[in-house]
Amino acid sequence: MTTHNESMTRTLLLAIVAGPLLLTAPAVSQIGFATDVHGIHLLDPPYASVINELGFYPGPIAFSPEGQLFVVERSPLRRLHRLDSVDGTPTLVGDFQPPPEAFGSTDLTFLADGRLFMIASLPSNQTGLYSIDPTTGLVSLVTAIPGRLEALAGRGLSLFALSVEGYQRALQEIDPMTGEMTPTGVEFTPVNYPGLGGPFFMDFSGDDRILVLRPLSPCFGCSEYYEHYTLDVDGEVDFGGLVEGPIARGFAVAPPPPYCLSGPNQICLHDRFLVSTTWSTPQGEAGPGHPLTLGESSAGFWFFEPGNFEVLVKVLDACAPPWNRYWVFASGLTDVETTVTVDDLESGQSWGFENPQNQPFPPIQDTDAFATCP
Repeated sequence: MTTHNESMTRTLLLAIVAGPLLLTAPAVSQIGFATDVHGIHLLDPPYASVINELGFYPGPIAFSPEGQLFVVERSPLRRLHRLDSVDGTPTLVGDFQPPPEAFGSTDLTFLADGRLFMIASLPSNQTGLYSIDPTTGLVSLVTAIPGRLEALAGRGLSLFALSVEGYQRALQEIDPMTGEMTPTGVEFTPVNYPGLGGPFFMDFSGDDRILVLRPLSPCFGCSEYYEHYTLDVDGEVDFGGLVEGPIARGFAVAPPPPYCLSGPNQICLHDRFLVSTTWSTPQGEAGPGHPLTLGESSAGFWFFEPGNFEVLVKVLDACAPPWNRYWVFASGLTDVETTVTVDDLESGQSWGFENPQNQPFPPIQDTDAFATCP
């Protein structure tokens, strides 16, 4: 595996190509992934550096609202995988078996409520809109949409796709329940070889613009260039130029990191504050505290036995005048060495408290913890 150690702040594109994916990257404002037959690339134009491989031939990919990456295995079987957000290890979700009438180019995307959708070509100049269960990989046809569509992207609870008419592409908003299309008024014709090249792939960036990728050849090994565009839903189309890189078979943009995700050793409060604890005993035992939610603002942590709380933590929204702060309150039922950490993932600021060994954990009412409203 090769690594890329540059510190970057501009928008980057990563490409997935065909062993485990390590989701580590420079600090970036937006990270995108694309798939081809070889492995994972960091598409830092004009060069696409290889990061590592997946061990199978990947196709379309999509990020869940929580930042989990899902990828479709195209060969030798069609299966849906979920990639571990820490070490990139793929976990098989289930056999991905689209109906036999589906063929040709496909793309998939998540909506904000966690629903996963896919488009695939159908006979008689139609495009199938499918829903996919992200827990089992089960595929169900929502409706057959007249005409040819490619490049699917989700924003909020709406779907968007590119319709194809001759050489021209037009951005359409699609109702995910009925498949009804509404033109957005955004139209463009490919700059390079409009009648050739591979299918388009697209996804929304963090600023709600659409990033579009298009390989210049649908065959493997006959081209190592793609073109990219930025679409504004208000009508502006920006051609970003021709870039050296892999022949994409899927593309997705990651939600802006970091992600406020609860887990066995941490809990997210107010969708932005990540709270964790650690402990150690005089005998040298040590470990993380395990959280249980007590509501949007509160959590309890147990150290030794589930349900036997040792620390309680509250993050209170006091953003109204005259306070204009987030408060942190905590109390303990322990005298072991304890550390409490609260990270505000929106501002990057942290709050912490350390209780010494063999000292009762005192009550804490810090009404100046975070001056990071709203």
